[in-house]
Amino acid sequence: MAITTDSAKIHFNIGSFNADTTLDVPSDALKNKLYLDIQKEIGEQLTNWDSDFWIGVVLKITFEGAVLYKNPEFDNATFSADPVDPDLKIYSDPPTPQEITNYRNFYMILGNDGVVSNGKYTIEAKFVFFNLSGLWAFDEATFVANLNYERKKPILSEWYDQGTPSMTVSDAQSYILGSISATVDTEFVLYPPLNKTAITNTFTDVQNVTYGSYWTGGNEINYTALIVYNFPSYIITTLEAKYDSFVVYFLDWCGTYNCLSELYNSANAENCSVKNQTVMQKLWLKATSLIQQIQLGLGCGKESISAKIAELNDTLDCECGCLDETPREITPINKISIGDVQIIEALTADTEVDLNLGKVSFINLDINGATTEISAINIDKYGEYRFLFKNTSQDPTMTATFTSQFQDAAGTMVSVAVGNGLTVIVDFFAISDTVLQLVSRSDA
Repeated sequence: MAITTDSAKIHFNIGSFNADTTLDVPSDALKNKLYLDIQKEIGEQLTNWDSDFWIGVVLKITFEGAVLYKNPEFDNATFSADPVDPDLKIYSDPPTPQEITNYRNFYMILGNDGVVSNGKYTIEAKFVFFNLSGLWAFDEATFVANLNYERKKPILSEWYDQGTPSMTVSDAQSYILGSISATVDTEFVLYPPLNKTAITNTFTDVQNVTYGSYWTGGNEINYTALIVYNFPSYIITTLEAKYDSFVVYFLDWCGTYNCLSELYNSANAENCSVKNQTVMQKLWLKATSLIQQIQLGLGCGKESISAKIAELNDTLDCECGCLDETPREITPINKISIGDVQIIEALTADTEVDLNLGKVSFINLDINGATTEISAINIDKYGEYRFLFKNTSQDPTMTATFTSQFQDAAGTMVSVAVGNGLTVIVDFFAISDTVLQLVSRSDA
């Protein structure tokens, strides 16, 4: 039988991979290079193949008909031994998964601007093997990729809601080429003000990154996206990174009220004087308008809202402090009605929490074996949840572990160990309808 054309794809590594990231990215030495990516078991497709031997592969590569590379042994009409210098080797011994060594990557064609050139790439391959007749033989296959690549850069936006308060960071880019949607693994690093410890989160195939806590003052972010397009005949891997910085202002409503109150009293006391007109202009025409814009615009965009808050502070001359600029973490406050509270008796090794029954879950730990794994159902995206773990047993420590639905800064959520008679409070923010991101925990 012949080797099928879907047995391998041409894999293009496009752009630079020189990034400081925890994502598993290709070496930067592979930028703008291609290789033959084996997709299926090769040995079973070879003609009269004798198993338990390495399969040597020699290649010829062309771009738009021009030869980019040809192995010195590619033109051999016959082989009397394994290729001396194969471009890759495959060891196939079914049912054990075949072992593949990708020896060589090959430079792609770049335009004068340094960008990869779209066009027809062809890889002709000879798979050299030892057959059942005791002879060296080869089977041939040709793999073609009509590369059509368009660079997609991240489009980051920050959604700031002082009312909650919360900060949402999203990548609005649509990573689609033709009809193919990319798999996107992302890393989001937040650098809070005053050189506080960086917070790193990674997400597998998640384009929207959401945080339920942030810091007042200047923040910096590094966003990295590993993007993989899997076309029928070829694969593209590329890496995009974006840096951004922004200032978050938090308006002290009590301080603002005091300033407005003083301004109002001053306006009334001045009667019809010129000073009165100036005060009234500040009070009615500008300050009240700015306050309305701020209240109506919460969440509409971090640049405009922060600018409006700063302008209001200047307008009112709030020396008493309308703005809270102290670099500190502000975490969401759960707004809870009595119907949003549920009590759960954790008595077995697995405890399922139905979040439809309450955003606050009191979990009494009394498990035979001392450990239970917490899972959750009915998660609402962007929902805020609080778990209160209490050790109601006679044992000194009860432990709650978590499924992969729960994530902290390091990835998998660290277990909660609760001493007898104590309570541990853990807050989460739902970044999707399947993942709960840690906001804070009282035992941290």
